[in-house]
Amino acid sequence: MRKFLPYLIILAVTAALAWWLWPRPPAAPGGAGGPAAVRVETAVAEERDVTPTLEAVGSLRANEDVVLRPEIGGRVVAIRFDEGQRVPRGAPLVTLDDSVYRAEVDKARVSLELAQRNHERTRDIVEKKLGSARDLDVAVAALQSARAELELAQARLDKATLTAPFAGVVGLRAVSPGAYVAAGQDLVRLVDLDTMKAEFLLPESALPLLGRNDAVRVLPDALPGESFEGTVYAMEPAVTETGRSLTLRARITNPDGRLKPGMFARIELRAGHAVRGVVVPEAAVVPGADLPAVFRVNAGHAERVTVALGGRGPGWVHVTEGLAAGDVIVVAGQEKLRDGAPVDTAPAG
Repeated sequence: MRKFLPYLIILAVTAALAWWLWPRPPAAPGGAGGPAAVRVETAVAEERDVTPTLEAVGSLRANEDVVLRPEIGGRVVAIRFDEGQRVPRGAPLVTLDDSVYRAEVDKARVSLELAQRNHERTRDIVEKKLGSARDLDVAVAALQSARAELELAQARLDKATLTAPFAGVVGLRAVSPGAYVAAGQDLVRLVDLDTMKAEFLLPESALPLLGRNDAVRVLPDALPGESFEGTVYAMEPAVTETGRSLTLRARITNPDGRLKPGMFARIELRAGHAVRGVVVPEAAVVPGADLPAVFRVNAGHAERVTVALGGRGPGWVHVTEGLAAGDVIVVAGQEKLRDGAPVDTAPAG
């Protein structure tokens, strides 16, 4: 045994030296046994003047849109338009049987002529001191009543013909000649397509950015690759109670009539006012999240922060809530991160 002792000592020393010199993985920032740090790229949130482009989803409406309904009942005697036809303002569209109303007008006209002659005779008699002032008052009242009866009869006659209240395109008619229609029954729709209205919502935080006549660009889902220009002309004075949003309307030119009422569209509004705000690279926003979020680096760890977003610009996004200027945020590598994960940071190149 003693003759092997020197060999055993040499073997032990060699093993100890090999263990000491063997390369080891670096210790994780999370401490012994902690998760390995995730390599990420970072940027710093900046404060600057912001004039962003605000994005929204909206729907299109016709500039004017009405369903024509008669104020009186009657039989349809004439349809004076073709479906899909463009008509000027005041054009007659539907005529109801007006024979009774014409007779009423004739009767009222005769009564008015009689009242006028009676008024003239009474006035002459009173001027000759052969009649009383009361007789003249009665004649004047009868004349005024006859005039009112004629105006009423003429109004009823006018209601027998439905005219276009504005220039536009008539739709598909719901009646045919000879049909009896009741007062208030739908006959045909008339829309003005020359100018469209886009209605959309923006968060109330966007209010400081908005100005009168802000320019918008409308990108309809039904017309991919096409865009239409317009301007904001009105905003609802009250914020919606449910979503705390601003309701805006913009006028959109539609010379070719390609835009139709009811279409959905993406709206891009170029803000008219600049504000001081915090901006981060667009790549910092975590994709696929239910609520917008970014990862902020704090003491070597990633902290998931829910943020409120304002408008966007080329490569950047305005953060209205959740971040402060100077915060270090992750712009690359978020897909590997969880809230609280250790990170190995490098400035974005």
